[in-house]
Amino acid sequence: FPSHDTAVIFSSIGAYCTNVNNINYLSGENYYGNIPPTAFTPTIIGSSGAGTGTYSTQSGNYSRSGRICQFTTSLVWSNHTGTGDLQIADLPYTAHNSLAQAVSVVYSAINVGAGKQLTAYVIPNTNKIALFSCDPANTTNATLSIETAGTLIVSGTYYIA
Repeated sequence: FPSHDTAVIFSSIGAYCTNVNNINYLSGENYYGNIPPTAFTPTIIGSSGAGTGTYSTQSGNYSRSGRICQFTTSLVWSNHTGTGDLQIADLPYTAHNSLAQAVSVVYSAINVGAGKQLTAYVIPNTNKIALFSCDPANTTNATLSIETAGTLIVSGTYYIA
């Protein structure tokens, strides 16, 4: 039980302890304080063969709070040799294994087809994002073949395994 100079603070996202005199927070998985973003390096890969590419922009930042990871990435690549479906690899944590978690995408120079939209989700039990061409007229999704060049800005939140 906390000593007389320690307060336990409850909120809608959990509880943490703070020393009233020094304002020291608990660290680790249950920390819900002001967490600065951490850099990571995402990679464009093909689902059948990862391949390699030349990047003019390849950056990512994330913050973790408990079992939730918020991230944003920016990727501009050319001369990619991957094969198969377009994916983003090397997210900072492995995603929870029970559901696909949708993320937001802005893109350029990626062929999704006339009248279609690019959609994406974090693949369960991996640290990868799958990208799809979505036809809003009939709500069907189709995987996208990896492009030799393109631009993606992806942001989202996902539950960690």
